[in-house]
Amino acid sequence: MFSEIKEITQTISKRYSNLSKRETQTYCPYICFSNITDSHLLQLKNQLYNEDFNFIDGRPYLGSNFSIKAIKTKATSSPVDRFVFLMEMSMRATDF
Repeated sequence: MFSEIKEITQTISKRYSNLSKRETQTYCPYICFSNITDSHLLQLKNQLYNEDFNFIDGRPYLGSNFSIKAIKTKATSSPVDRFVFLMEMSMRATDF
């Protein structure tokens, strides 16, 4: 099951990102998995990161609170911006 979640995450990112340097409007998907434990989410993040599939998770530094400002950065062709993890489903598009 865990490998399926990782594969789904990578597929969503690849299909719904536009990170071309030629485009003025770049974007990457926001992904939130409900009912996933913190330990499984950490395991997923570690595996993705170790496979050079980087992401933004809304925490600009260790121990910080979730920050909308941290995820509002413009998506670029940098491998860092492949997708953004959302921690809560209650976030609305108007929050961004």
